[in-house]
Parts: sequence; structure tokens; C-alpha cells
Amino acid sequence: MISEVGYLHENPEIEALLLRKGIQPLNEEEFLQVVDLALASEADRRADDAHLLTGLEPTAIRELSAKGFDVTSHGVLIEARASVLLASLQAEKESSGQSPSSGLDANVAAAPWFKDIPASLKPNIAPEADAPSLRDAILRLIKKRFSNLILMPADQINEGKTLTGFGVDSMIASEFRSWFWSIFAVDIPFLDLMSAQTSLELLAKVVEGKVDEQSHGIDQGA
Repeated sequence: MISEVGYLHENPEIEALLLRKGIQPLNEEEFLQVVDLALASEADRRADDAHLLTGLEPTAIRELSAKGFDVTSHGVLIEARASVLLASLQAEKESSGQSPSSGLDANVAAAPWFKDIPASLKPNIAPEADAPSLRDAILRLIKKRFSNLILMPADQINEGKTLTGFGVDSMIASEFRSWFWSIFAVDIPFLDLMSAQTSLELLAKVVEGKVDEQSHGIDQGA
């Protein structure tokens, strides 16, 4: 990303979000130096030489991982070209005992609402099955995922604040939309995620309604 001029200069909240992801910026002068370097070395470059890579800072990514953020499921790390770095991060997390547990803890009792949700969704919602209500469980899951997407501690996220107020761009909205489908089987329109009126609270309400519809449909079918 290019700082001090252009899009990021005009949208500092998006620059802050990218910085939290461990992406390091170049200013205008540094960017021109990179272009000069690429052009100057073109004559000597072999066809199988590596590309110039700027902006990826493994140390910052490791620091985010150490703080508990899931940095392995979005951004450049999901590409095959980053497989070695991704494997290294995952190995470090496993060796430090930070691997997340899945499913409902045997020592945690599920709330009454949990038995009424569709069986296909239970494994995904199980980590928050002790929430006082289905909407609370959905909001917890949404907030946790959003925290990892924007790399901001969950306790610093206001559920009533609009997503655009956190600097959400089209790439983050796209990742978020895919997650909603994979976890809740709910299709959230892309434009809704980019709307200036959409908040985490509103999304939790929408998803709750869709999950209830799925539950009633199963009941009626039975």
C-alpha cells in the first residue's frame, strides 16, 4: 500500500486497518525507488527469478498471531505462494498451545435454545452454546470473526457502530460474506455489508431471523 498520498491518505481508517494486518506501507518516494529498481534490473533478470515483494512483514504477522488473532485465514496468507510462511505460523501456534478448540466444551452446558437450531448448524454455533439467547450466540461469533478480519480486540469493538466506520472495504466485506454462508448458511448481500447503516447488531438480528426460518422449515417438513 502507498501512504501519504492518494486513497489511503484520504481514508486514514483503512490505512489503520491495513497496518493492523501487518502490511507495511511505502511512501511515494519509496514506491518510485522500487519501480526504478525493477526497471534497472530487468535486463539482467532471468525468467525464473522471483518477483519483487513489498509490504509483507512476517514479524508483524507473528506478533498479531501471538496476541491471539487468527491471521491464517485471510489476506495474502491464503495464497499458495505463502504456504511456507503459513505453515510456519501454524506450527508456532500449535507448539505454543494456542490452537483453538472446536465444538462445545464438555464442561459447558448448552442453553435451552440450542436444541432447536438445525442440526447442520450446531457444530458451528456450539462454541457459543452457553449464550443466554440465539442472537447473543450469533453476535458473539460475528464479533469474534470481525475482530480477526479487522485485527482489533473484540472488547474494543462497538456492536452498534457501522461496519464502514471500522474501515471495512470490499475485500473484507467479501471475506465476511463468505464466512456468513459457511457458518450459518445465510446469504448476506454484499451491498448490505458495505452499507453505511449496517452494524454487527443488525447482522446478528438478520442471521437470527434466517436461522429461525431454517428451524421452522425443518419442523414443518418433519
